[in-house]
Amino acid sequence: MRILLVSSLAFLCSGCWQVVVVRIASDLFFSDHVQREYSEDGQVLRAEIACKPLEEYCYRQVYHDNGNVHKQGPWSEYGWEGRVQEYDEDEFLVKSLSYYKSKLNGTCMYFHPNGRVECEFNCEDDLLHGSYYCMDEEGNVLWRANYHRGALHGPYFELDYMRVMHEAWYQYDSLLYFVEYNKDGEVVDWQGPDDWRTLLEEF
Repeated sequence: MRILLVSSLAFLCSGCWQVVVVRIASDLFFSDHVQREYSEDGQVLRAEIACKPLEEYCYRQVYHDNGNVHKQGPWSEYGWEGRVQEYDEDEFLVKSLSYYKSKLNGTCMYFHPNGRVECEFNCEDDLLHGSYYCMDEEGNVLWRANYHRGALHGPYFELDYMRVMHEAWYQYDSLLYFVEYNKDGEVVDWQGPDDWRTLLEEF
């Protein structure tokens, strides 16, 4: 048994042999029920909490070369399952992903170094599906779009401190129109049908 705990929290792994104590993105309570995979130089590459027979979920951690956790979350016979977190080599959270049978499904987020959400989007079977937002480090929306099964579909906006600078309309990745504005809100360029505004209003 090897214990590498500094600051910890209790994590109850459903379907596993025991309660596991984890320090987020750093340390794991290693026991006889944890399966570990090592590199040639002895670094832990992956640690998986062994499940009881016929149980659905385990808990898995994958590591960076420096020993810090790269990715962690529930694991099933299909792969990643549920909410999975990804960290950079310095232990900062960079992604929070939602999986179903190892495919991205549900709300996912990327993060700025300061911890604020950089992008938030929805997936369905590994494809972008629904709203997609990206923000700056202060939380201001930079652009937002809508996807349908991986294709841009519907309105698309680029913003500068809540002012719309560019808006467009897509239909299954095909651009139907776009409009460019200056900082005073005046149209400076556009392309598409004369009734482009009604397309947006009817969406």
